[in-house]
Amino acid sequence: MNYNDLLNDVLLDAPSAPIPIAIRAIREGVRLFCKESMALRVALTPDYLSYDTGVYTIRVPAGTQIETVISPIYLSAADYVQSGFSIKGAPPEWLDMNAKCWRTRTGGRPEFFCMTSSNTFVLTPDNGLDRSANLVLSLILMPSHSSTTIDDEFANRWFDGIVAAAKSLLLASPAEWGNPELANHYQVKFKEYVGEAKRYIRTGLRHPQADGINHVKLHY
Repeated sequence: MNYNDLLNDVLLDAPSAPIPIAIRAIREGVRLFCKESMALRVALTPDYLSYDTGVYTIRVPAGTQIETVISPIYLSAADYVQSGFSIKGAPPEWLDMNAKCWRTRTGGRPEFFCMTSSNTFVLTPDNGLDRSANLVLSLILMPSHSSTTIDDEFANRWFDGIVAAAKSLLLASPAEWGNPELANHYQVKFKEYVGEAKRYIRTGLRHPQADGINHVKLHY
């Protein structure tokens, strides 16, 4: 969905607001809703991964950035008895304290992943094996500052929450189209939709480990 598609709804309460200002409010409203709700989630297949000297690099869908990596999930691998094994996140400092020799542990079975930047991580221990073909990544995403679109399925599900966020930002302006009372009203509505999204995440979804490959491309 293009941000322009939300203009008519957003401008209902601020018809004199310049369109570029309204688009900016929509863009920031989308980002704010995603940040507060953590509801823009996706499972990326191995073709979004590359491996080089122990480090995996993640390529995210256009117009998005990574907010959080939930976990790499194994679909199938010779060194695992069962598929769908979730690898827990852990910083190197924790591993140094609680899992000594994690860098050189034998057996070929990684037990943790460590983020080395916003879009790169290592599996530990690495043992020089590229496991990207057997991984699916569960991520929480954020639209980038330069994005102009949002996933259709996500936007349709949370349309009212995104519009409420955009209206609260637009109407909070001290300009002639501003309306502090209405801005507060839509801020309350925005918080309600964020709460609804969080409840949906907790109760309305299957865990990625439980549904294997079927959770790929699922936005929730």
